[in-house]
Amino acid sequence: MHIDVEGLFPSGEGAGYAGGIVSAAIDGERCAESAVKYTTKK
Repeated sequence: MHIDVEGLFPSGEGAGYAGGIVSAAIDGERCAESAVKYTTKK
């Protein structure tokens, strides 16, 4: 989660970086998992 904006989960590759499709997919999956955990906490 963003350190200053609660509930904001930035994801993706920055411009000019060649991290690759697999690492971008893994980053997106981790971000989605964190967002789900955040939105379903009790």
